[in-house]
Amino acid sequence: RDRQRDVWQFPLAYCTVSSKASRFGSVGKMASGGGDSSENNQDIPPNEDERTVFQDTEGIFRHFMFQRYQDETQRGEEHGEMDSPSASARPDALEELRSCNDIHPFSQHVPVIGRRLGEIGDEIDAKYKDQFKDMIDSLSLTPATAYETFAAVARRLFRTGINWGRVVALLCFGYEIAVTVIRRGFSGSFLRRIIRFVVDFIFKERIARWIAQHGGWRAVMDFRLSEPSWYTVGIVLLLGTMAVFLATRKT
Repeated sequence: RDRQRDVWQFPLAYCTVSSKASRFGSVGKMASGGGDSSENNQDIPPNEDERTVFQDTEGIFRHFMFQRYQDETQRGEEHGEMDSPSASARPDALEELRSCNDIHPFSQHVPVIGRRLGEIGDEIDAKYKDQFKDMIDSLSLTPATAYETFAAVARRLFRTGINWGRVVALLCFGYEIAVTVIRRGFSGSFLRRIIRFVVDFIFKERIARWIAQHGGWRAVMDFRLSEPSWYTVGIVLLLGTMAVFLATRKT
């Protein structure tokens, strides 16, 4: 795929960001500061517009996926589990997943942000893994219907608004679908489609604009999952599962 061509096809009409777009230091309640994150942030540009957010999204999601895959595989090996993502994967799909750690051609900060998101994703996974699994097991994933199926559930995440907890939950949902695809023996090309689904959804649903207006991807470096965030993730997972159940009954 011509990565550079994809970037320049980003519509100019969507590149306008509100003049009130916050810098990283004023993200407010979405990102609670603290810890040693500032050291990791020092080489990350202080402001991002929507074009930059869009350019970086695929690379960030790929590094997020690799971080989650690496952590999950390591835990599986330590506990002798046979359900790791690589246990039943096709070689081309596994290679595609491993390639997610490749250097991103545009921004050096992409791997750092992807790893941080992966750490947050591990926290969400530890609490809601079964709910994610039940939801995804309820989906009829096929190449023909995969995007609309994914988007229908993902829209439930943002039905009442956007925040960082929901953005990370979206990435977790995308990762869990990707892992399911791998375990079911789908090809690496289908895995690439899942990655594209997440990137396209973030653009089409104006999530990229929100991210740009709230400090860019770098703002997530100081984000911490608070109790309200846990509550939000739990509720949207419940709503998503209900949506899948109702959709299944109608068919």
